Amino acid sequence: PPPPPPPPPGPSSINTMSSATNKGPKLTPPSVFTSDCRRTDKFVQEVKLNIGANLDDFKNEWAKIAYTLSFMKEGTASSWAMKYIEDYEKLASPSTKADRSKDSWDEFIAWRDHKDANPKLQQGRSSVDDYITKFEDLARYTEFNDAALLEYFKKGLNWDILHAIIHLPTPPSNYTNFKTTAIQEDLLQQQATAEKSWRFCSAKPIYPDNPAP
Repeated sequence: PPPPPPPPPGPSSINTMSSATNKGPKLTPPSVFTSDCRRTDKFVQEVKLNIGANLDDFKNEWAKIAYTLSFMKEGTASSWAMKYIEDYEKLASPSTKADRSKDSWDEFIAWRDHKDANPKLQQGRSSVDDYITKFEDLARYTEFNDAALLEYFKKGLNWDILHAIIHLPTPPSNYTNFKTTAIQEDLLQQQATAEKSWRFCSAKPIYPDNPAP
């Protein structure tokens, strides 16, 4: 039987692709990024310059993302990049991985910047369950300890829920218990809102279709 087709290029091969097929001007490669927030803007600009000058080497968004990851080799940035690549490799099939190549490099950079600053995720109109899902999707690439996770989680939680929790006789003191209590409080508030709405509708006078003369 014929040999199987070669696997698609991974991040390591994309790292060297630019130098092998470069048709644009030769630029200084980006400096290694360590997650120092003081260098984030400079690093992003260096990557943009290299990608923009060699667009023929970057056929899709994943190629840009992989190129960026290849310079995140030290410190927290290295751990974050490794986790991102591991998640990519865990995808079930080549077709699923192909879908990942549609990820936007601009969104990836915005996400990366989000890790360097205090998370700004807000619960807004979503349920606490949905807020937790989005929060943990962001938090899993960080190295925040329990105390930091709890602090950022509370900052994004809606005030009415946070206010109810911190005024409990014994408020939860760790991240896991705080999440559980927030879910419970969200359900209680939803039930209270539904009951208030039902009472309001029930209190309205009911006029018969054919009132007596």
